[in-house]
Amino acid sequence: MGLLLGASARADAGSDARASLEQFVPPGWEVGDCPASYGRDAVLCAGTKEGPFKVDHHVPTAWIRAPGGQCKTVREAVRRDARRKRLTLVREAAGRCGSPDAPCVEHEFRGRSRDATGVFEYVLCPPGGDPLVVSYGVSRRVAGHFHEVARLQVHWDVGQVPLHHTDPIQIGTEAILEGVQGDPNLNVVRSHRPEIERCRADAIAAGRVPVGKLVIQWQIGGDGRVASAKTVSDETGAPALAGCVLERIRTWEFPRPKGGGAVFITCPFVFRAPE
Repeated sequence: MGLLLGASARADAGSDARASLEQFVPPGWEVGDCPASYGRDAVLCAGTKEGPFKVDHHVPTAWIRAPGGQCKTVREAVRRDARRKRLTLVREAAGRCGSPDAPCVEHEFRGRSRDATGVFEYVLCPPGGDPLVVSYGVSRRVAGHFHEVARLQVHWDVGQVPLHHTDPIQIGTEAILEGVQGDPNLNVVRSHRPEIERCRADAIAAGRVPVGKLVIQWQIGGDGRVASAKTVSDETGAPALAGCVLERIRTWEFPRPKGGGAVFITCPFVFRAPE
C-alpha cells in the first residue's frame, strides 16, 4: 500500500476543519492530499516511512473519508469495499470515538497473504454531522501492536465499555482441552490464531463462509510435536477448512508432556458469520 502526499491540504478545506481531521493522524506522520486512487471522498491522508511500524515494503498509512449519507449505509459500504479488496472481517466493535466523542464502529480487516496489509477502520457518526471513516493500514506483522495506537489516535471509548463485540473465531470455548483453565497447551493454540484466520479467509475466498463448530483432536508426542491429528466433527459447511486447520496444527509445537508420555488434545473452533 503506497502513499503519495501533496504539499498541502485541499484548497476548500479550512484550517479548523483540517485541524479537526489531523487529530486522527499519529504524531510525526506527513499529512497531505490523498492520491486519486483513494476515491473522491478522501479528504486527508498521512503516512510515514519511519518508526517501529515500518516493515519491509509497507508504508504505514492513514486516510480519512467523508462519504456523506447515513451511518448505517456507510458501515455497509465499508464492509462491501473490504470484500471487494479481498479483506476478511476479523473483529467488529461499537463504542465512542473522536474529540468530542461520537458513536462509532470499529472494523478490523486482514488480507489473505502472510504479510498482507492489516486495516483498522472507524466509522464515526457525530450528532448532527456527516459520517467520517478513519482508516489505518499497516503490515500484518505489526498490526497487533498498531491496534492500540489506532485506538489511542481515535480516542476509542474514552473510558466507556464497548457496546458490541463480534469475534468470528472462538478457540477452546467449551474448555474441552485436557487440564485446568489456562492450560499452556491452550495458550499455544491461541498463539497460532492468525493461521486459523488465514484458513477462514481462504474458505471465504473460495465461496464458503464457515459457520458452526469444528472439533479437532490431535496427539502431542513426548518431544512436544504433533504426532497425529484428525477431525472429530465439522458443522461449518466449508469442506476445505478442516483440512487447512489440520495441516497447520501438524506443524505446531507444544510443551513436552511430563514423564515423556503422549497427550491427546480435543479442541473446538467455533466460526461465526461476519455481521
